[in-house]
Amino acid sequence: MYDLWAIEIKRFLQSIAKIYPIPKSPTFYDSSLNAVGIDLGTTRSCTAVNKNGKIDVIAIDNSDRPLPSFVGYEEGLPICGSHVARRMPNYSKHAVFDVKRIIGKPYESVVIDPFWPFKVIKDGYDVKIKTLNSKNNDIFLSPEEISAVLLKHMKLKAEEYKQAVLKEAVITVPVAFNQNQIDATLEAAALAGWETIHILPEPIAACFTYASENEIPANSNVMLFDFGGGTLDICIVRIENEHLQILKSCGDLYLGGRNFDTLLMNHSMLILEKIHNIDIRNNNYRKYKLLLDVGDFHPDIDATIPITRQTFKELSQEILVRLNAKVRETLDSINFTPDQINYVLQVGGGCRMAMVKELLRDIFPNSQHRSTVDPDWAVAYGASLYCCHLMTETV
Repeated sequence: MYDLWAIEIKRFLQSIAKIYPIPKSPTFYDSSLNAVGIDLGTTRSCTAVNKNGKIDVIAIDNSDRPLPSFVGYEEGLPICGSHVARRMPNYSKHAVFDVKRIIGKPYESVVIDPFWPFKVIKDGYDVKIKTLNSKNNDIFLSPEEISAVLLKHMKLKAEEYKQAVLKEAVITVPVAFNQNQIDATLEAAALAGWETIHILPEPIAACFTYASENEIPANSNVMLFDFGGGTLDICIVRIENEHLQILKSCGDLYLGGRNFDTLLMNHSMLILEKIHNIDIRNNNYRKYKLLLDVGDFHPDIDATIPITRQTFKELSQEILVRLNAKVRETLDSINFTPDQINYVLQVGGGCRMAMVKELLRDIFPNSQHRSTVDPDWAVAYGASLYCCHLMTETV
């Protein structure tokens, strides 16, 4: 009992100081461990487990590794993933997504997205999400209940892959999450059947992934730029003595790839209205057809809506300004200049865009830029690696 308390006290003191031991490479850990890492994303989620001396990112959505963070209630039991996303044009009123932008927040703090087919309802201090069940009746669900559907699905898929009952996991959250949002995520995980749950900041998990690939030398200042589907996380860390210390973390829970989706949607809808006389704003079938799958959009029109990279960049200027400002704000808060950052690690699907890479290179012309790890699974991989470390940690 003493040893357990000592370990927990040690972890608590490390979390206050924002210091994390860097996990060793996967080959160091016992293959019999059941270490699970989960990236519960706004738009897509990912799961990784240790197996045969390595970390495997598993397929949790049929043959695909990432799981679209969509939950649908058009059948008797809730379903999730690409099956729900593909059926959005016909079953949007039964679907819920972007829950990460709602969970753990009071009603007054929720920013309503015009593309949400569901309603966010005030329930005292908390919120409920109103959607339809298989009988087309209104149902009212908490964000925790909906997130639990995703977490339970990932748990079952991981158990199938490991051929074992899994009870312990590291789940990542944005650095900007407050305690209410963290507690709500823990509640969702408990509802999904996880018994021992550890919380880890998303960019720190990604940093562990890069460190395990020997991408980051010791005595380095590193900036993690995690630009995912729904959130932006920026974290400046110091790598020293096999430990990682957070010098500053900053984020935006309403800035991510979804913002670019909205830009393209609005641009396309404007052209459809002006050139083709098609108004889809109140037509759920066509609206979600345009958002998710533009094939066979209209049976009577054979046309394309061209957009060049330059036009896309011009449309995105406001987002780029926000990204630039958030990076500068993070540096200024600890009196850092860009030259003091040795490495810039790019994580998240948003970093695939050339304009985002150009922005980072303009700000950090003298830094080493790394984007060698697949942004879709970098966070889940690092979370599983950290879970291995926690399972073998000694005082």
